[in-house]
Amino acid sequence: VLFIIFHWLARLLAVLYVNWYVCECIRDSAAGGIRAADTTATTPGLSEMLGSALKVLITAGVCTAPAIVYLGRTHNGDAMFWALYGLGGFLFPMALLAVVTFDSLYSLNPLLLIGSILSAPFQYCALVVFCYGLCLLIPVAVVFLKEAWILGYLLFFAAFYQLLILAHLLGRFHWRNREKLNWDV
Repeated sequence: VLFIIFHWLARLLAVLYVNWYVCECIRDSAAGGIRAADTTATTPGLSEMLGSALKVLITAGVCTAPAIVYLGRTHNGDAMFWALYGLGGFLFPMALLAVVTFDSLYSLNPLLLIGSILSAPFQYCALVVFCYGLCLLIPVAVVFLKEAWILGYLLFFAAFYQLLILAHLLGRFHWRNREKLNWDV
C-alpha cells in the first residue's frame, strides 16, 4: 500500500514540476529567450508548483466554463456545446500566455484576451492549430497506454516534447507581437 501511495505521489510531483517548467519556458521565451529555459539555479518549492498548477487549471476552467455550464443545464452535447467548447479552446492559449506573463489570474479579462487576439489574428490562429494538435495527441496516448503501453509512453513523450515547443511558441508569439499586444510587461 505504501508503495502505491509513493508511486502516485511521485507521479503527482512529476506532473507539478512539468507544469511549472512549462510556465517558466513561456516566461523565458516571452522575455526573448531562444533556448529552453535554464532553471538550474532555481528550484521550485511545492507551494510554487501547486500555485502554478492551480493557475493553469483555473485558466482552463474559465475558458471551458461556458461549455460546462451549458452542458450542465441542457444535458445535451449538441452543436452549441461544441461551439462553446471550441471557443474556450481557441481562447485558452492567449489566456494561458496572459496568466503566465502577468503571473496573475486578473489577466483573464475578456477584453484583454479578445483585444490581444485581434491584434495579431493570423499568427494566433496558427498557434491555436498547433495547440489543438497537442490536445489530440494526449487522448490518443491514453488509449494506446491500455492497448500497447510502449506506444502509449512514446506518444506521451511526443506530447511532452510538443508541450515544450508550444510553450516556446507562446512565449515567442508574445515576444514578436509585444508592441501589438501592448501589454507593457
